[in-house]
Amino acid sequence: MSTAEKIDIFSLSQLDIVISLCCELNAKKDCDELIINFTSIRYVKPAVTALFAREIRSIVKYRTEKALKTKVQGLNDSNRVISYLKFIGFFKFIGVKNCGEDVRTNVIRNGRYIPITKFSYLRFKPDPDFREIVHPADLIETEASEISRLFTTDSMPHKSLKYVICEILRNAYEHSLSDNFFVFGQYWKTGEMELVILDDGVGIQQTLITKYPYLTNQYDAIMKSLEPGVSRASFEPELNEYGNSGFGLYVVSELAKKHGAILVASNETAIVINKDRKSVFSTTAKGTLVCIKINNIWGINYDNEIDSIITEGQKISLQGEYPVSPSKRTLSYK
Repeated sequence: MSTAEKIDIFSLSQLDIVISLCCELNAKKDCDELIINFTSIRYVKPAVTALFAREIRSIVKYRTEKALKTKVQGLNDSNRVISYLKFIGFFKFIGVKNCGEDVRTNVIRNGRYIPITKFSYLRFKPDPDFREIVHPADLIETEASEISRLFTTDSMPHKSLKYVICEILRNAYEHSLSDNFFVFGQYWKTGEMELVILDDGVGIQQTLITKYPYLTNQYDAIMKSLEPGVSRASFEPELNEYGNSGFGLYVVSELAKKHGAILVASNETAIVINKDRKSVFSTTAKGTLVCIKINNIWGINYDNEIDSIITEGQKISLQGEYPVSPSKRTLSYK
C-alpha cells in the first residue's frame, strides 16, 4: 500500500525554520508520494528562499530518478508570495513543470529583484583568436556590471557592487568545477539588498583540499575560504584565468559582515556570519551557495572600507602558510 506524506510551507524568511523544513523533507524523500503545500505561505527572503530551493531541488531530482510522485499544492495566484515565486522561476528551478516563469538565461531589469537566472561558464570563455584583446576577467566584469545595475544606477554603489559581484563570480568559476551557476537577488527601497550566487559543483572542501589537505570537513573549508590569500587557482597558473589571488571572498565577507551578513553553504554545511555572531546549520544538497546581505548600500564609503580590508588582509596573508599579495584584479575597485 502506497503512503503519502504532506509538508506545509508557511514561510521562506527565517533560516532556522527553513533548515527544519529541509530536514523534514529529506527524512521523507523516499515516501511513495510527497505533497508540498504552499497554501499558507506569506513571507520570503532571497537568501532563505535560495537555500530552500537548493535543498528541495535536490530532493525533487532524487525522487524523479526513483520514479516517486511529488506534488505541489496551493499555487494560487491570489497569494502575492506565490505570484512572486512563480515570476522568479522558483517552481521551475526546483523541478515543478508547467508552473510559472522559466529560469532565465539573461539578466533582466525588473525594478527591485533579479529572477533566478542561469549562467553558463562558457559565456566567460573568449574566442581563442582574440584572447589577447578580450580577457576572460573582462567578460565576467561585463556581466557583474549588468547585474549590479539592476540594484542601483548611482555610480558609487554600482561600481562597488560590481566589484563585489565580480569577485564572487570569479571565485565561483575557478572553484565550483560546475558548468553553470545561478544568480538571484532583491533590493528594497530602504537600501537593503540580498544577492545569491549558487552552483551544483563539488563544494568548497573538494576544491581546496589539494592545497590544504588538513581540511577534513566543509565547516573548516568554508572558514578557510574566507581568509585572505586562500585560493587553489592562485597556486595553479593554468587555472588562474581571472587574476584570482584569494582575496575576493575575503573582501566580500568582511564587507558583508560589517554592514549586513554573509551566508555560505557548501554541501552539508551552511554558515551565517554578521558582526555579532556566527551560526552553523546542517544541509543536504550538493554545491555551493554564497549570499551577501547589505543593510544599506548607500551608507558605505566603499573605497576606504575595501582599501582597509585589503590592507589588513595582506598583513594576515603575508604571515600565513602561503603568503600572497592582492592581484591587480583584486585592486580594481580603485
